[in-house]
Amino acid sequence: MGEIKEITTTYKDPDTDRATEVRLYCHLDKETQILRCFTNARTKDLAKTIFPLTERPGLHKLWIDPKTFRDIQIRILQRPGARVTQFSAARLSSLSPDARVRPDTPRRMRYSGADAQQTLEETAYQYGVIPDLVSFSIPGIGSLQVSKNGTFWFSGDEMRFLEEISEIAINHVLSTKRIIDSSRVEVFQMKTAKKELELFHLKPWTIEFGRTIAAEEVEDLFQELETNKFVVYNSVIMKGSLHAECTILDDVKQTVFTITTDDRRISLSPRYQSSFESFFRFYQTVVEKFDTGAVCMEAAAF
Repeated sequence: MGEIKEITTTYKDPDTDRATEVRLYCHLDKETQILRCFTNARTKDLAKTIFPLTERPGLHKLWIDPKTFRDIQIRILQRPGARVTQFSAARLSSLSPDARVRPDTPRRMRYSGADAQQTLEETAYQYGVIPDLVSFSIPGIGSLQVSKNGTFWFSGDEMRFLEEISEIAINHVLSTKRIIDSSRVEVFQMKTAKKELELFHLKPWTIEFGRTIAAEEVEDLFQELETNKFVVYNSVIMKGSLHAECTILDDVKQTVFTITTDDRRISLSPRYQSSFESFFRFYQTVVEKFDTGAVCMEAAAF
């Protein structure tokens, strides 16, 4: 892969009051800015060390959206004898009407069994849950567990298979990043006989909904954003031919951007040092808490 750096840190284990060492082997792709960390540390050790770093400006988890998660499952299950052994899944919000049974009920479930794959499909269809962790058994390869937050637990000899599967998630995130990074605000100076003018060239990016939404749902979306540490300022919602706009402060990543919404899409425009990880966190919130069918799209400049 290129340069690998060994990083070692410690934290005090509250159970034993001893310093616990956590060692990671890290590779940063300077072109894509993807940071991969390999380790045999326990999940609880990572939760005390590297995981909190992704909640700060500059880093974000490799979140896997529901469609890409399905693509990963399909790729794995194409292997002879491969099967799902267990999963956990959740319906995090009652706003998205993709549940056929009691759609107003948020729910979380964990399941293991010989029919885990069929059960995952059935519960996704009936209850609108999306998986956040799936475990697989792959004959001749080993066992693999995939988290929606981009963590892969692997036990086996075929490390190339782990790389192949993780590349599916990485490639999708890079595709999303290219769209988001293409958004920008450019200021041009124009002189006339009497004054100097500033002209703004705006290129936003969009989140296309998987359905048509109503004005009342925009209010629900704004409330959901607030619960996920996005502060909504100067919001305006006009009914009829739906139009809404507001300024968003990402309280986690400390960036500001503006959004404009109609019944089919959200247009997001960068402002004061807007960052990819902030936009990506917003996209994740919309998909998981509002519309699981929403997708990231490029928008025309205006």
